[in-house]
Amino acid sequence: MHFTRTSFSKMETASGSAMAETLTSRLRAVSNLADGAAFLQGLLGWLLETLQAYQVAIHTWEGGSPEEKSVVLSPDAPAGISLKIAEILSSLDLNRKWIRILAPSTGELCVQVFVGSDNRPWLLSVALPVTEPSRAEGPLVLGMQMAIDQVSLRATTQEAARLRAAFHQATALTEVFAQSAVAPDRARAFGAMASEFQNLLGGARVALGWGDARTCRPEAISGMQRFDVRGEATSQLRTLMREATNTETPVVWPLDAHAPEVALPAGDAQPLLESFKAGQVIAYPLKLDEGRIVGAMVALWPRPGMVSTRLWEIMDITAPLLAAQIRLLDEAKPRGFRGTVRSQWAQASSHRKLALAIGSALMLAALLVPVPHRVTAEFKLQAQAIRQVAAPFESRLESAVAEAGDVVAAGDLLATLDGKEMAWRLAEAEAKRAAALKKRDQAMATRDVAAAQQVQLEAEGLALEVALLADRQKNLEIRAPIRGVILAGNLRSSEGVPVALGQKLFDIAPIEVLRAEIAIPDTDISRVSRGAKVRLRLESNSSATYESTIGEIHPVSEIMQNENVFVCTALVPNVPGDLRPGMRGRARIEGPSRPLGWVLFHRVWEFLRLYLW
Repeated sequence: MHFTRTSFSKMETASGSAMAETLTSRLRAVSNLADGAAFLQGLLGWLLETLQAYQVAIHTWEGGSPEEKSVVLSPDAPAGISLKIAEILSSLDLNRKWIRILAPSTGELCVQVFVGSDNRPWLLSVALPVTEPSRAEGPLVLGMQMAIDQVSLRATTQEAARLRAAFHQATALTEVFAQSAVAPDRARAFGAMASEFQNLLGGARVALGWGDARTCRPEAISGMQRFDVRGEATSQLRTLMREATNTETPVVWPLDAHAPEVALPAGDAQPLLESFKAGQVIAYPLKLDEGRIVGAMVALWPRPGMVSTRLWEIMDITAPLLAAQIRLLDEAKPRGFRGTVRSQWAQASSHRKLALAIGSALMLAALLVPVPHRVTAEFKLQAQAIRQVAAPFESRLESAVAEAGDVVAAGDLLATLDGKEMAWRLAEAEAKRAAALKKRDQAMATRDVAAAQQVQLEAEGLALEVALLADRQKNLEIRAPIRGVILAGNLRSSEGVPVALGQKLFDIAPIEVLRAEIAIPDTDISRVSRGAKVRLRLESNSSATYESTIGEIHPVSEIMQNENVFVCTALVPNVPGDLRPGMRGRARIEGPSRPLGWVLFHRVWEFLRLYLW
């Protein structure tokens, strides 16, 4: 339909309601267009056709000059009309809402100013052929106002839809946080959040991870109450989460047109898609407002292209809220022993809590009770003094009467040396001495003084040798010098073997009182003092206990069995007589009184203080 001056006049005289009904029916098809750009083009095309205009355009006012948003031209529009209209619009006074201009280059230009969907001034301009403008103003204003109303209505509808979506998202987030807050433990809290986010994101499988860029790992996977933390699929999830937390930007695979500009393609997510039988995956870092990374969210969709722009907006909006919730959840339901204790406490009944509180108070009171601190250490019995019995001269061992372990008294026979060779040597020496004396007598008879003196000297030397050999012959029996136990000296297998002068034959130690050498670890030596009571128990006779006091404490440490120890001594009376040097056991030394808690846990505390300071 072409509007002429006559047709404009007819529209002016027609019923207002009938004209509005006609225009509304023609707008219905345009208003149902989903795409915003297509809607504007359709609306301006409808207005162009209805008003038989050269051009219909919408400009936005940006920085003091118009910027073209959408324009529709008639085929018979004058050349260059768009530029000329733009020049005219740039000089308009926007305080006027309705402007009508007659210009030779553009014809009749009608401009209406209104507020657009972005809260900026929008200009709707219509360029008409120059006819009788005063008579066509009514339909022209009506058509332009209806177009503006459609734009405003669409903006209002979109805003209402956005508010409804935001309300539903807020409701869903409230449900997510409520479910995680009432969960009895950490695992079920993360599982509840993952399940609720699966519903929020339209059915995508959701995995939630906790930790920073170096330690982030999956905590829950929607639809899976339990999962193998060491499995291949979990390892692939962990890798993708750490990729997102390291880059601090969303990563997606495969990348599509709906992804925002900041999104990056994932490094190697295809094995993950195969493990979960998914078509597309997105990993979103969860960052707090102060910039700290606390985790990651991974969403897997069954097919590629299912992630719309709206879903990206949902993830972008909810990510900071989810990060804050995860931090609160980690503080309220920590992992490990602390989390287990909190979970058990939350699930316990009031009677059980009361019993636990009373038990804890009693345990704390018991830990404060002072008790004697006892230092335990290993010890070995040693003799106080050791007497060595050696061969008095060179000879052969004729017989051995005693052996190691025998208890002997002073004067008891231990061994006998061979006296045959000694008797031969003694007889030979006596014969030589007798011959020397005879020569001396002959020399004196012949009055050979020099010869007599020489022979006399030889006789005196032989007399000394005879005396020595006679003394040795009297000492062929080796006897114990003291009462004690033989520590060393198994000579029965050596009978007939030559022995040298000074060769050790036996070690004998008194056993009336033995010395316990206690090896105190260097960590406990500061708690041991001279005079402290000590109780000894032998490995060979654990039923008997011997009491003594600490005597000497060696000032220098020693290495025993690869351990640095200080040796303390204590004298142990051998009243029953069954103790022997070399026996081992454990000693318990009484120390100062300390609280029971210190006695039980001081080693752990000292270890931590030494290695973690």
